[in-house]
Order: sequence, then structure tokens, then C-alpha cells
Amino acid sequence: KDDDLDMASLSARIQSLRDSEERASQSLEQGLLRRAAALAASESLEEQLMKKDRIFDLPVVSFDALLPSQRLEGTTDDPTFGRFLRDLGLGGHFAMVSLNPYARKVRRHGVLARIDFIDVDRSSMVIPPGGNVDSAPTAVRFVISGRGLCRVV
Repeated sequence: KDDDLDMASLSARIQSLRDSEERASQSLEQGLLRRAAALAASESLEEQLMKKDRIFDLPVVSFDALLPSQRLEGTTDDPTFGRFLRDLGLGGHFAMVSLNPYARKVRRHGVLARIDFIDVDRSSMVIPPGGNVDSAPTAVRFVISGRGLCRVV
């Protein structure tokens, strides 16, 4: 009887592990599909953004000079910039400009930038009860690429 009990318990545990692996596989697949959809939507939006004489409302970041086709890889633990990247998400666009040190003003010409990689998926972030999105994670890895020239008006 002990052998029957152990076999039933073992069989239940094996089935439980199979179910768990299947859920994990489905979750991974759904995450990859979400990322692919975000990038496809980003490509569609980018086609519109790159048309001449078009005006769009985009966030503007004054950082270092970035050129079209240039990639910027980095990690930030700055909560404001990290939240900005998480909120835009994978495939998000923004204008990146630099400062003119002589005029002490933001330059009007910059680069349309896109987030090509971010290690935080905002839909899968676990926020503790009573907490907020700013509390986790502590660092965000990212890759930003320059997509084309733009003018800030």
C-alpha cells in the first residue's frame, strides 16, 4: 500500500511539474509575442515620423549627442530616466537633443530615437501592495538607437 501511495504522489508531482512547465512556456511565448507586436507597431509609427514636414508630440530628452544609426547602450539607476524608459517601453520613440554649451540652451535639431532593448517589461512588473512602479527595479538596462534627424519646435 505504501508503494501505491508513493506512486500516486509521484505521479501527481510529475503532472504538476508538466503543468507548471507548460504555463511557463506559454508565458514566455506570450511575452515574445507582445515584444514582437510592440516592435511592429513601432515600425509603423516610425514610417509616419520619418515623413518630411510632419509635426508630432514626442517626449524630448536632453542627453548626449546621438547620430542617426548610432546606438547607445547603457544602464541607469536614475529613477526618473528609468521610469521614462519603462513608460515608453520597447519600441518607444522620443526626440534626443543635446545642450549648446555656449548659448546654454537646448539645441533645436536632434535625433529621433527608439528604444531597441529594455530589460524591464512593464506588463510583467510585480508591484507590492501600496507600492508604486518607481520602487522597482533599481536599475534599467537599455539600448537606444538614432533613427533619423528631427527638429524640436
